[in-house]
Amino acid sequence: MLILLFLQWLGLIIFCYALFEIFSLILFGSIAKYLGYTTHPYRRERSGKTVIILGDSTVAGTGSERPEFSLAGRLGAEFPLISIRNYAKVGMGTRELAVFLRDHPDMKADLVIIQIGGIDTLTLRPLTHFSRRLDYIFASAKKISAGRVVVSSSANLGTIPFFRFPLSCYFEERTRKIRALFLEATESAEVSYVDLFEEKAADPFRQSPHLLFASDGIHPNGEGYGLWYTKLREVLSTERYDELLKHQ
Repeated sequence: MLILLFLQWLGLIIFCYALFEIFSLILFGSIAKYLGYTTHPYRRERSGKTVIILGDSTVAGTGSERPEFSLAGRLGAEFPLISIRNYAKVGMGTRELAVFLRDHPDMKADLVIIQIGGIDTLTLRPLTHFSRRLDYIFASAKKISAGRVVVSSSANLGTIPFFRFPLSCYFEERTRKIRALFLEATESAEVSYVDLFEEKAADPFRQSPHLLFASDGIHPNGEGYGLWYTKLREVLSTERYDELLKHQ
């Protein structure tokens, strides 16, 4: 009798927890959609070098309080002479990016920055042709910019407030799998990779979520993008692309 009562209570607790998680996902998902609708990617024309930015909502600046606080905005602030052509789009995954590049073969730039993969991770798209799409994307981007390409994939989605146990464990492993495919593809294509992945114990976004995430619990806020920009800046310096961007 006691065992049956215990199982009934356990079932009720699990049901309530699942109901709460579903409600949270719907709520934060709605906030994310609203932030996406109100996103205005940072772009401008100047007299210096041209940077083309491609990717999803994170490089469009979703979650940032102002476009100037996004990755593109911070790049523009540091390099005031450059033109920034930001073609990032909310909801863009590798499939959509491949189509975009196919449809725009005549683009030219001095540097291409790509941030992609979050949608592929979150929406559970099959990974059957994922590596092949990455190869096509990187080859196409290199043609645009004489081989100067910087790529990043998503951060550790297992640490974002949007997911709690057990979903956080699943999405951390999926992030690892997709990150491994990016590492392999970027090395093969000889393009630079900005690694945004952090283990849980060292992830500043997990340690200070209220300071670094937007209200949807998915996208960084301006401060969060600042941390990502630091990593991007390190790669630009290593490849000496920063010297390129300083001059007309």
